[in-house]
Amino acid sequence: MSTSRTPEATGWQSRVDDRVDPDDAAMAAVLADCEELMARTPELDYLAYVGLGTPLVELVRTGVPAGTPGAPPSGSLAEAFKRLAKQMALRVWHLDRELQVARTGRLIRTVLHSEGHALFYDMVRPGVEFLGVVTLTDHPDSDQRVWAGDRAVAALADKLRARAELKSVNYGSFEAPFDGTAPQVPATGGVEDRLRAAVGPVGLHFASYWAGDRSVVLDCLDDPELAADHVGITPAARRGFHLRFARDLRTLATELKQTCGGALRGRLNRVVLDVEQGAVYYLRLPAQRYVTAVTIRQPMVSLAGETVGRLAKTLLDPALRTD
Repeated sequence: MSTSRTPEATGWQSRVDDRVDPDDAAMAAVLADCEELMARTPELDYLAYVGLGTPLVELVRTGVPAGTPGAPPSGSLAEAFKRLAKQMALRVWHLDRELQVARTGRLIRTVLHSEGHALFYDMVRPGVEFLGVVTLTDHPDSDQRVWAGDRAVAALADKLRARAELKSVNYGSFEAPFDGTAPQVPATGGVEDRLRAAVGPVGLHFASYWAGDRSVVLDCLDDPELAADHVGITPAARRGFHLRFARDLRTLATELKQTCGGALRGRLNRVVLDVEQGAVYYLRLPAQRYVTAVTIRQPMVSLAGETVGRLAKTLLDPALRTD
């Protein structure tokens, strides 16, 4: 590995894999882009440019407690991050294949949000990704840190797509969001009442609540406003896919946490699977419960994320009626 700048000068260590040609101008440009991003995004503690599961460029914030993402990647911690990148590449590849059944395009952005960390894994093109990690422990402004890290990694991935003359995929709908307001979700009535307030052509197109063997599921996939979004798949087929996928999302969340091999501290509370035409959301609730949601329109990804967050806050009480 080679260090491009001293930690004292920059506040991070940047390292390039030995297999990278030191005269590779494209990789030098990637390193410069990553360093610029770290300089203007103090929330990011770890950033890697990943090729075929291997971090080819790594930037690691200095001054972060050892044993957490963001600590200098020496010895076993460096290897832990390399394993994380490789495992995420494999896991995302399998998820991408599974999600394509719903005809919503490639999996372009994955967010794993635990109690102590948030991970962002954004695909530039198949086999080329950026991996970013934000540390949340002991930070009172955790939501802002997640917001900043998520958008920073997406902007970097978008920049590389533009350099390769690839069109924007609107990661997270950050670049071109829907011009609308997230629905209000009342904290009254039963579970179905709250889901009904969140589901609609503007909002969530599918939502489900799971508590043991009980579930409540609502969608608006048959709405005429969404007819143009069902090219190649019927609303009934899409509904069946998302119902099956929602049923398995808690298990998937557990597997994703295991994939991280301890790199993300605490329980995994939120998962976002952002595809080219929409996104799937998982939010953990107390008492072994969870809520899932789907939007099938890419400009609505941010709005849908806000909506499902509001919905989850109204579902915290395990005694809520499901009838």
